[in-house]
Amino acid sequence: MNTPTSPQNTILVLAPPSVQGATIPVIGAHIGVPLAIYNLVPDGLGARVRIDPPRAGTVDPTDTIVLMLKGESAPLDSKPVGNPNAPIEMRIPVGRLNHARVNELYYDIIRNSQNVGSSTPMLEALFNMIRPGLKDVRPDIVGHSELGMTLPDEIKDGVGPGIVSAQVCFTYPYGRAYDTITLKCNGEAFVQTCIKAAPDSAKLLEIINQAKAGKHCGVAQRLYANRAQAGDALIANAYAREYDPKYLKASECFPTADNATAAYWYETILTQDPNNAEAKQRFEELQK
Repeated sequence: MNTPTSPQNTILVLAPPSVQGATIPVIGAHIGVPLAIYNLVPDGLGARVRIDPPRAGTVDPTDTIVLMLKGESAPLDSKPVGNPNAPIEMRIPVGRLNHARVNELYYDIIRNSQNVGSSTPMLEALFNMIRPGLKDVRPDIVGHSELGMTLPDEIKDGVGPGIVSAQVCFTYPYGRAYDTITLKCNGEAFVQTCIKAAPDSAKLLEIINQAKAGKHCGVAQRLYANRAQAGDALIANAYAREYDPKYLKASECFPTADNATAAYWYETILTQDPNNAEAKQRFEELQK
């Protein structure tokens, strides 16, 4: 057909994919991908991605939809469109998301071996390998060993009629902004969302170094990536140097150089500061 709405002569307008069960909001990306919807799904096939159908009449049932991760040539998933008016479910296989950087997801529509459209903008996703609280080191007792709760003295022996409110403090490793804490008391749930002021760059580098020294490598990588992607050039530069062969100081968390990852973070600096001479020089050198 050669009508104005024919799939053969229409420029496709494709909305970004969506990841079912993703965490929103997060700092440094559009969504977060928790372990529960990715590594720990019952069928072991990874996170579920929903792709809404494009405008009616713009795709054929025989077109192929291909889910991609920026920077990789191998598709995450692909399948025929089938019913062009129905949403399409795809999967992100376990092991494909990178916890050390922001993952950028998009999909292509392929017709007769030609790409006729790509979704835009890319969906930015953070993958967290570590749950709040880290590992429960005492699975033999009830409750998570690393989750702490401190009650004020005035309510430790019970709540009398004169107590209107009381401050309860919670502690746990690897806490992040937008974590949700639920306190249950006598069957009633009290929910608090954590929005914590971020430390400055120098303080964050101290925290990262402590994580590295304690061999909490995933924590260090996530702290680096979150702040670097949010536009902190000092943190992005420090993270790039962890992978840059020129500056690498081999450690348990960063044992070997990785030119591609170093270049990625130098490029991130340049998107914020195109005149950063050092980032530009190292980015160009790592592309050779």
